[in-house]
Amino acid sequence: MSATRLFTNRMKLGEFDPNSTVPWLTQAVARDQSYGVYPWNNATAPTQTSARLALARKSADASLVLLKNATTTRKDGSSGKLLPLSVPASGDFKVLVLGSYANNPNFYLGGYSAIQSATGQANEVTPYAGVKSAIQAINPSAQVDYLKGFTGTGTNAGNCCTTIDPAAVAAASSRSVLNVWSGHPTLSHMPWCACWHASPVSASRPPTCLCTRCCCGT
Repeated sequence: MSATRLFTNRMKLGEFDPNSTVPWLTQAVARDQSYGVYPWNNATAPTQTSARLALARKSADASLVLLKNATTTRKDGSSGKLLPLSVPASGDFKVLVLGSYANNPNFYLGGYSAIQSATGQANEVTPYAGVKSAIQAINPSAQVDYLKGFTGTGTNAGNCCTTIDPAAVAAASSRSVLNVWSGHPTLSHMPWCACWHASPVSASRPPTCLCTRCCCGT
């Protein structure tokens, strides 16, 4: 079913048709010509216009799926749904963002994406940077830190996520909110999540938001 949806939409987009017969492509070329950037140079990311970046942000927002939003007891003793986060306008508020996917400067954008060199990468926003910006926009004095969570130096569950970093455990127990980022929820990063769930931090961890990511239309 997923493959059918994927290829149906690719056909509707004209991916298998001659370029000259695809309206959205000829329109895009015309727009780029009006900008004076056609043929474009990926080194300057000329196609990443403000309007397109705004559309990408809107699409990303719409793609989020909330699987569970449990009632939790906060550090101040109050209770309520975990999301949206209850961020005080001032005062002490500490958030720890965990996971290599949360602060990877070269994160995977999905199939058929164009990074467009350093200029394009400058437009990317990591989960950690986004969470920090949103929280500190409400409470400028809030402390939002990042830790990988494991001592390994690799970039995937097979070579980075076997030994929990004691420093991360200690840091997590003192935070108002813990934000954990992992990879595909059913594949390589399930051991990552299970390992943290069974770790010493689970007994004293603050309200925790677990975020997973998948791709390729699955």
